[in-house]
Amino acid sequence: MKINALKGSILGGIQQTGVEMEALTAAQIALLTIYDMCKAVDRGMTITDVRVLEKHGGKSGSYVNA
Repeated sequence: MKINALKGSILGGIQQTGVEMEALTAAQIALLTIYDMCKAVDRGMTITDVRVLEKHGGKSGSYVNA
């Protein structure tokens, strides 16, 4: 079973640092919730490919995953 639940998301914040960590944490929590709801169907599910695709601003500037 493959679930593309969170293919992309936009997150804005007041702070200039740490937003990508908050976005990754939120995505993982959402995926764990989906896993919990679907585990009766398939306990062999895996959560993979959670990563930052694009980021702008903050101390390190812009980042785009090629």
